[in-house]
Amino acid sequence: MDGLHEIAPRTREFHFMGRTLRLSQLRLRSYAEIEAEVISRKPSPLALVAPTVKEMPIEQAKYLLGLAYDDSMKLRRAEPAEIDQFLATTDGLAFIFWLSLREQHPEISRDDVSEWVYGLDEKEMGRLQGELDALEPNRGNAD
Repeated sequence: MDGLHEIAPRTREFHFMGRTLRLSQLRLRSYAEIEAEVISRKPSPLALVAPTVKEMPIEQAKYLLGLAYDDSMKLRRAEPAEIDQFLATTDGLAFIFWLSLREQHPEISRDDVSEWVYGLDEKEMGRLQGELDALEPNRGNAD
C-alpha cells in the first residue's frame, strides 16, 4: 500500500429517513469550525457592558470596558471541555452530522440537518451518534 488510505478521509453509507447518505470523516478544518461554533455561542462581554457605560463617568467606563475587552480576548478560544459539552447536545450532534454530510451532499443545508435531528427519538439519535463515531477513529468504535 502507498499509505494514502491513511490520510484520505473515510466515508460511510448511512440509511437515514428513507435515503442513503454518504458520511465523510471530519477534516482538520471541521474541528476549527466546531471551535468557532462554540465560540460564537459565547456572550460578548463588550456587548453586555457597552449599554451600561454610557451613564458612567469616563474613567469608570474606560476601566469597565478594559475589563470587558480582556474578558473577550479570553473567550476567543474554546476549551476542550466546552467543545465536548457542545458536542453532547442536540445542536452539537446536528452540527457534526451536517459537517459529515456536506462534502458528499452539498445540497443538504445545515437547517435541514437540524430539523431532521430535532425530529429524532432517543433511539434514532443513538444510532446516528454511532454512525458518526464509527467514522472517527479517536471518538468511538472505528471499523
